[in-house]
Amino acid sequence: MKVGPKRLELLHEVIPSARVLALLANHNNPVLTEPLSKDSQSAARSLGLELHILHASNDSEIEAAFVTLNGLQAGGLVIGSDSFFIAGAHNWLH
Repeated sequence: MKVGPKRLELLHEVIPSARVLALLANHNNPVLTEPLSKDSQSAARSLGLELHILHASNDSEIEAAFVTLNGLQAGGLVIGSDSFFIAGAHNWLH
């Protein structure tokens, strides 16, 4: 199984009451983002979940994505494996 859908399944197992989830992906990396989005949407449908794809490729878009996430009242967030997110995670969590 691919990593994105597996993360979605694991999140669903941890928070089974969450019917709305989101995926954060870097739109500047289409080679990674397009298959991740497609595979994750497919997995969400098979699990009966509503999945919103949020895009971010810089700090201001990260902030906007979290505002959107709050507005969606999503029960969880899966973050793509893009190096942008890995490198910036320490800064965003403080």
